[in-house]
Amino acid sequence: MEVNMFSHTRLKVYHKALASVAHLAQRSASWDRRHSVVDHLLRASESIVLNLAEGARRWSAGHKQHSLDYATGSALECAACLDIAVLKQFLPPDAAHREKSLLCEIVKMLVGLRKSWGEAGFHEDSPAYDAEAVALFPHERLHVYQVGLEFIRWSQKSGNMESNCWGASP
Repeated sequence: MEVNMFSHTRLKVYHKALASVAHLAQRSASWDRRHSVVDHLLRASESIVLNLAEGARRWSAGHKQHSLDYATGSALECAACLDIAVLKQFLPPDAAHREKSLLCEIVKMLVGLRKSWGEAGFHEDSPAYDAEAVALFPHERLHVYQVGLEFIRWSQKSGNMESNCWGASP
């Protein structure tokens, strides 16, 4: 029985992130490991947890927030990996949405933690909440992100994902 031996183990977001790591590892266990998205998803999910622990050990607010920024970035990477997993048909869209909802909750907790860890002068304007929007994360609304996903869809359909830029197979 663990008795909060370390400061990061007292954080609710830490335990939620740990649960996410376990869940994503279980969900991706049957995926084809030859695809880089599998490894990237697992590493990014673990990075959320590791950066939380790193931030909790830091003394200065700036260093703490820097670690939380990395944790947030890793959560966004996980969301993007789930989008790719849907495109590669590893995961149905509704399952990806459930996973991304959990990641979104983690990101909100990270933002709250960042504020509580003392951000002198930090303020982030966020767009108005749209209940009808399907995007859970801001990067999903970016045109360049959507174009990247379209490219992956095109590559999947035409079989171009197996060759490099010069047309040779790996």
